[in-house]
Amino acid sequence: MPVRTKQLERNGLFRLVNCALMLLPLVSFVPSSAHAQQGIEECSIGVRVVAASLTSSANTTPGPAEQIALKDIAGQLKQLPFASYRTVDYVEKKLRLNQRSKFIVQGVEADEHYMVAVVPHEIAAGRVQLTVEWHGVDGESLVSTRMRVINGKNIVLGADGNGQESSIVCVGVSCAPRASTLIR
Repeated sequence: MPVRTKQLERNGLFRLVNCALMLLPLVSFVPSSAHAQQGIEECSIGVRVVAASLTSSANTTPGPAEQIALKDIAGQLKQLPFASYRTVDYVEKKLRLNQRSKFIVQGVEADEHYMVAVVPHEIAAGRVQLTVEWHGVDGESLVSTRMRVINGKNIVLGADGNGQESSIVCVGVSCAPRASTLIR
């Protein structure tokens, strides 16, 4: 092999190694999503069922305490065609990231129960990525989706019912850092 070819190969190898060494510090300081989330210990997930009716009645007209309880989703409820709302059931659990849990919640009717499975996956830019599966009274899949919810907020998934009265399912999420990572 001529000397010139060996020198070019060596220069090419030198450039490759030099480039890799220059990029190494940059790569090692870019946090992966796993590293960025190590400070998150748990997420509080709440599943709420709200009874919604097309007509106002003593059974569904919210009192002052109920109005406060629905205040966090009032803007979303205003977009729906119902006249009155009341909370039927609420279940809250603490979950770690990527931990799946099933929530069994009461529907509008006494014999109605829904199963809602939730998995919080990751937190980025103040939003929590969730997988949510909502199964109806007969076990049929009503909603199966992956979504991003603003940390600390609630989202209305949808309604299931007979048209006059429906069960609205809402999911709330609030993820907090570990106590040891908080600045004191």
